[in-house]
Amino acid sequence: PVALKMTRAPEICMYGCAMADDELLAEWRELQRDIASKVVERSSGDYETTEDSHQTTISLPSPLPPLLVPPPAGAGAEGGGGGEAGHGRFEVSDGDDLDASLYGGVDVSYAPAATGGGSAVAVYVVLRRRRRGDTCTSNNSECSQQRKKHKKQPHSDIMSDAYELIYSDSVRYSPSVPYMSGYLAFREIEPLQTLVQRQLEQQPECTPRVILVDGNGILHPRRAGIACFLGVRTGIPTIGVGKKLCCVEDCWTVDEAKHAIALGLRDADLAMTTETRKVPSNDFIFDTKGVSFGETDSAPDTTSEDVPSIKDSVATLASRKCKGYAVNLRASNGAVLGAALVGHGGRAYGAHGKPTSNPIYISVGHKISLKEAIVVCEELSHVRIPEPVRAADLMGRKLMCERIDE
Repeated sequence: PVALKMTRAPEICMYGCAMADDELLAEWRELQRDIASKVVERSSGDYETTEDSHQTTISLPSPLPPLLVPPPAGAGAEGGGGGEAGHGRFEVSDGDDLDASLYGGVDVSYAPAATGGGSAVAVYVVLRRRRRGDTCTSNNSECSQQRKKHKKQPHSDIMSDAYELIYSDSVRYSPSVPYMSGYLAFREIEPLQTLVQRQLEQQPECTPRVILVDGNGILHPRRAGIACFLGVRTGIPTIGVGKKLCCVEDCWTVDEAKHAIALGLRDADLAMTTETRKVPSNDFIFDTKGVSFGETDSAPDTTSEDVPSIKDSVATLASRKCKGYAVNLRASNGAVLGAALVGHGGRAYGAHGKPTSNPIYISVGHKISLKEAIVVCEELSHVRIPEPVRAADLMGRKLMCERIDE
């Protein structure tokens, strides 16, 4: 891959903001457009349906095996589908085919401003998800012993006992580019790309089926977030995991997104509680209707009594053993750029765990479909953040603290 040509660094204004000249930004935007043109987004609609079981299998290329995504049989307007064609508005998945596979996670941690800043550490981890039968969830003595054994393992403090650390690597560096919204890749891609390529060359047997990236994929103003850069440059499927909504258009707002999520959760609950019950209550729900921003002239009324809060709706879905809820995020031209995921997690503390009501924003990075990305993120989340990204983040923070202590 061609290295980034950093001919000059942006200047910094008195408030710490990046001041890049027009020529430099034009160069970066051209690189982003080039990456966007090379992104491969697998189709979520290439299904092979078995009539007897009414199950739909997404056909996936190597290294991702098929994931079962059975739609609710006969779902339509009665199940909250709004009269939409096909399988209706809501689809479900159990994600049971993700066991015993390798998953990568990358993240960059920065030195606190109070310490002078100026340094960062990029981390790449590969985890193996233990089979469900190999992980104890009860409180008996055998499970207690298993947990104590896990705590004695290296890096046990950064990941759940449902995972095994297969590979890890890190590199310290001094970022030459300050943070600028929409240009994160130019600050972090070089060290992350170096880490992944080193693993591919030295330990190819540890190559994950997909890498989860702390950042966005095509959910980006130019459809080229850092997850796209890493996927295109390494050839490995990638998923963008955003902790905050990237407002790719002027009409996008966080309040509108959360209002739409609350409405969708309400409709999903109705679809599970009606007499016809078109949506099962023990799986993961995809809302195919999606959030279309800017359709109203005024800001949504998020305090309306007839729309339960996200927190209350998530608690209701959890009581029905629902694994989570995801809704598509649509651009003004109708294109689906990503999805908001809520109601996932809650596995970290056993029966006392609570699913999150704070959304994460998932998008395609490279060589994967959005539905596959959502299923992977939901299944790998023991708390709000999927475990591979969370482990990379915690390892980076730990390494950065050790450096500061020195």
